[in-house]
Amino acid sequence: MTIDRAALAAVLAENFAGEWDIFKETATCFLDSLKENIKTFKLAFATQDVEAMVRISHRIKGEASLFHKPSVHLKFGEIEANARKGMMPSRLTFDEAEKDLFALDTELREVLSGQFNQSA
Repeated sequence: MTIDRAALAAVLAENFAGEWDIFKETATCFLDSLKENIKTFKLAFATQDVEAMVRISHRIKGEASLFHKPSVHLKFGEIEANARKGMMPSRLTFDEAEKDLFALDTELREVLSGQFNQSA
């Protein structure tokens, strides 16, 4: 996966005051909770639990917004808004949202593992 250096620099400057250590700590916390969030998202979908879908979509949307991932933010914002109206996401929307989360997971893990040179 290619890391967009300009986007990462913008994230660091805007959300983390340019502090790499704060970014690393926040990203690590996000990744640590992501597995449980995905599990909760899948369970809400499987059981068609609209209230749980609202809560988990809102949580994921907010957490992902720290990393400037419009696809994740918009997708989960849409799922949350529809769930607030009593509508569950389609299977396609669900699958796309899950795919976006896995892509964000991969990207953050690459950045944190040093496969990405932050000073380049």
